[in-house]
Amino acid sequence: MNPVHKLIPSEIIRTPRLWLKALNPEVMGRVYDTLTDDELFIFFGHNTQQDMERERDKYTRGLTTHQITYLNYLLIERETGFVIGRCGFHTWYVPHNRAEIGYHMVDETKKGKGFMKEALAAIINHGFMELGLNRIEAFVGAANAASLRLVASFGFVREGILREHYHIGGKHEDSLCFSLLRREYTGQ
Repeated sequence: MNPVHKLIPSEIIRTPRLWLKALNPEVMGRVYDTLTDDELFIFFGHNTQQDMERERDKYTRGLTTHQITYLNYLLIERETGFVIGRCGFHTWYVPHNRAEIGYHMVDETKKGKGFMKEALAAIINHGFMELGLNRIEAFVGAANAASLRLVASFGFVREGILREHYHIGGKHEDSLCFSLLRREYTGQ
């Protein structure tokens, strides 16, 4: 693991090629209280200063509000020790046992190599078996073929379309709504 990651202890989920390092509110507090700006850049695997500022803004505004909790993981490639992406639950409604799953590869060279599928298998299992989730939701852009294949591979069921759900690149885009229920989960 990259030496910067060893500075901040955190829950780690292990997969064959990845360490998934938890970024809960307690860990985030330690991260911002302990690391320098240069170390923060490495810790999060940011590519730009703008990415780092967005991260800091999310932390400053609070990671837990109105009974909604955020639990995300850095995807650290075991072979290199570097952050290659993120995944987790960014909208977890604890009283209702449901959460929205999110994921993003930050290292373009790692796309299409099965890393995200490996990470999501561990995160979905963790959500149902450890966090007590009953429902995991995914909102996917209609043109995002890779993401559509990914949610389908886990058995997510398409429920409908959320019209103009996200504002991306100066325009509003629809999202396709998917869910996976604990009783449908096969433990892939």
